[in-house]
Amino acid sequence: MFYNVPKGVDIDTLLRKNPFVLPNGRKVDNESLLYILHLINTKSICNSRFIEEDGAVPLNANKLSRLIYKYNHYIDYLVKSNVITTNYQYITLKNASVRKAASARKYKFCREINLTPQLHEVKDQKLKKAIKKAKNLSHYDEIKHSQLLKWFDNDLSIDSEGALKYINSWFSDEMEQVKTEKEQEILYTKYRVMLNSEIHFRNKDWTFSVDDFGRRFYSNITGLNKKLRKYITYRKKPLVSVDMSNCQPFLILGLADCKFWTNTNQSFPINKLGIKRVINSLLISNKKQANIPMLDKIAEIQYSQGFERYKKLVENGEIYKYFYERTYFMDDPFSDEYYYIDTDKFGEIKTEFISTINASEKRPSILKPIMEDDFSEINELFSIIKSKDHIHMSKLLQTMERHLIIDIITKRVSKENKTIPIYTIHDNIVTTLGNENYLKEIMHEEINKAINATPTFKIEYWME
Repeated sequence: MFYNVPKGVDIDTLLRKNPFVLPNGRKVDNESLLYILHLINTKSICNSRFIEEDGAVPLNANKLSRLIYKYNHYIDYLVKSNVITTNYQYITLKNASVRKAASARKYKFCREINLTPQLHEVKDQKLKKAIKKAKNLSHYDEIKHSQLLKWFDNDLSIDSEGALKYINSWFSDEMEQVKTEKEQEILYTKYRVMLNSEIHFRNKDWTFSVDDFGRRFYSNITGLNKKLRKYITYRKKPLVSVDMSNCQPFLILGLADCKFWTNTNQSFPINKLGIKRVINSLLISNKKQANIPMLDKIAEIQYSQGFERYKKLVENGEIYKYFYERTYFMDDPFSDEYYYIDTDKFGEIKTEFISTINASEKRPSILKPIMEDDFSEINELFSIIKSKDHIHMSKLLQTMERHLIIDIITKRVSKENKTIPIYTIHDNIVTTLGNENYLKEIMHEEINKAINATPTFKIEYWME
């Protein structure tokens, strides 16, 4: 087991030039410094939500204090030695499902530091145990995800020479285009994350996590930059991914089905999905009586013309295109008029649509007037689900997505064909070249059965 620390930080040299002692004259522990640097450097290996654009990551003070005696003195030393910087303000890390908060500060490496990863052996048993625990899942989650974990083995490889050549070439090209300090910080962050992904793949150093909110599964594959996908192989076979088009807008169809709310959709057993409290908060007015008007309203939405129009768009994978055209071009989407699609603006509309689905009703959005005019019934469904708390929408959608992909589809694939490698990137399932059509067929069957709608898929060949 190793600490992953930037090459530009030599702890022994640093301590010789800038010696320091802990309170009561206690000897400084070199490995404690390495551990802190390792945490900052590897926080985003499998989950990019932990890292800011400028490279800053939060570290939990409570956890650090339990592992390192007077950890704050180590932090201060690294700051004064111009190794890291910090905002020195507490931020809030929220577990949105239970709204508990923990104190944390953000840290990042100083820009002068050489970010090339360098490995140092872990000798301290307490820190070794902490690193191992952070990299692995609980026993319960290991069982739940065993059909995925078994494929993270020595046969999952990266072409290190090709990947490093690309990363450094890409970085040099991008640096020539940088104009502001902010852009430079963003570029250095992407560069560091890509270098870390490469070295962890090279050393078969696999990291896994499951979040507490939607129970999403994260791995080295989910944290891998798209630019590096072509360098990944399994038993020398290139990988290919099958992605469900407009996944969250599609899953909304399931929320407009009364069977979901009455727990009669066998694909979504509410009692087993960890969403019973959310359902009850919306559906139950007291412990004994169901809120019948809400079910009546959902039934009304389910059979409305606006719902059918929305359903057709998401089935065809065209919902984002519809809102793009309505926003920038015409009142009559999909007319024969020719126009050029601005990919940047299209991406902004896609992001804004997802934000509009999940955000508070009070949040302003350029898409709201279109939603209210063209899909008033769907807009009303959003309001119903967000009536108690807007996070209920993202909680339900992420849970549905995870259950379909992880609990149903990947387990079926693993049971039917034990020789097919499978990995996931949320709504995206990855396998080796040649298995994509079989995988697409399974995904189509299970999603259609669960949602009673026909999904559209995109296949991406990673070697291209």
